[in-house]
Formats: sequence, C-alpha cells, structure tokens
Amino acid sequence: MTFKRTATRKSHESKIFELEFRDYQDRDGTIHNDLAVLNSNDAANVIAITPNNKIVLVKQFRFGIEDTTIEIPGGLVEPGEDSLEAVKRELTEETGYSADGFESLGKVYSNPVFQNNLIHHYIAYHAVQTDGQSLDPAEDIDIMTMDISDVLKRLQSGYFMHPHTVTAFNLALPLLKGMC
Repeated sequence: MTFKRTATRKSHESKIFELEFRDYQDRDGTIHNDLAVLNSNDAANVIAITPNNKIVLVKQFRFGIEDTTIEIPGGLVEPGEDSLEAVKRELTEETGYSADGFESLGKVYSNPVFQNNLIHHYIAYHAVQTDGQSLDPAEDIDIMTMDISDVLKRLQSGYFMHPHTVTAFNLALPLLKGMC
C-alpha cells in the first residue's frame, strides 16, 4: 500500500452513514489531510423475475438527484443480518413480492473513492406478489414490471441510471439473455 493512515476523526453520524475525516501519509512522506470517508453497512439488491419472465422494478425519488430513478429493489444490510436475508427483506418491504431460487451474482464496492461498503447483487426466480409494501418513512415507491427483453434494450440505451442496478444487470447479462 502506498498510503498509511495517520489519523481518523469522526465527524457526523446519520441513519445510513458515518462521516469521518482521515489523514494519510504517502510514500514520499507528504501528509494528506481531511480525506472524507463515508462508513456504511453493506447493501444488497435483487433482479427478481416473475413466472412470466418480467423483472420487478421500483421507481423511487432519490434525494441526492432530486428526481426519480427506475431500479431493482434493494437496500442496506442491517447489523447482524447477512446479505441474502437483507435482499429478501428489501424485496418484500419495497414491493410486496417474494421469490425463491436466489443466486448471488457477486459483489462490488459501492463507491471506493469515498465509501467503505460493498453492494451484493442477487437474482431470484418465481417472484410473486404475496403482500403489500412496508416502506420506510422517507420512501415513496411505485412498483412496475418489465419484460426481460425490454430491460436489456433499455439497459443499452441508458434508461437505467442507478449504478447498482446497471452493475447487477451487467453481471446477470448471460442469464438474462438466455431467458429472452
């Protein structure tokens, strides 16, 4: 490693992030101060496929961009919960859907530039609506479904703008192409 951490200062804690500032020394001895890092729990999302080969999507307002995005269901992994449990919970809470046959597509860093958490991606089969939504207070989510072939076309056109959704679809591309 070319940098050594020399100091850490916790700055602010919120429901989903803890902001800290770190100082690092590079290999030449120069100190770089106040590099911001957001500490957070891992997250997980799922490509949920219905029996008639539609993908369950959510349309929700995102405060960072002050606009809505179309994405796959997902959210933070709670303390003591594994990513598979979390993604099953998030699917049901956000959409009322349940599924079986969950398979891991892999994991990637959420944004290693300034975050320390991973996003775990899953695909699930036989998704059916079994319940109503159970949303967090600051969530307003519309549920939609889309044919796999339409998802693949829209993926190439830039329709999906949430990076975690784009990553999951790209990881699942061979599987999804085989289902069209």
